Amino acid sequence: MDNRNFAVVGAVAVVWIAVVFTSLFAPKFVSGADQSELNVVAMINWLWGGLATAFVLRATVFYPRPAGVAPDKESWPWIGLSVAGIWFAVIVVSVGVPTLTLTSPEVITNNNPMTLPLAAIIAPIVGVSITQYVCQFLVQGFAARAGKTQRQY
Repeated sequence: MDNRNFAVVGAVAVVWIAVVFTSLFAPKFVSGADQSELNVVAMINWLWGGLATAFVLRATVFYPRPAGVAPDKESWPWIGLSVAGIWFAVIVVSVGVPTLTLTSPEVITNNNPMTLPLAAIIAPIVGVSITQYVCQFLVQGFAARAGKTQRQY
């Protein structure tokens, strides 16, 4: 396998390792009189992992290029490292940031507070947004540095 492809495969693997890790270890949503738990993070993280994978692949493998322009593979290792850093931060925030405990009378039932893992829900969304921006920025930046003209996203 080419080193450039290794960077892309590594980036996609890190995204899915982050999805699995946060799905297993992120705090759960707790509510109700019986304090039942619901793993909201595991229910929605696969969607964010799929979008991040699509953004990485679109920026590297499936990037539309004008006829006669060779693929700019210099940016692929940087995309791999950047995406790995972004999704490592998603893991740290999702698992490490405390949950939001709501104790106001409007949201609690029978004096049982509701616990919401807000950081674990928002971190993958922010990770996908930053992943898309970084991938697009690096591909276009390396193309401009090399003097190649490529279409915008």
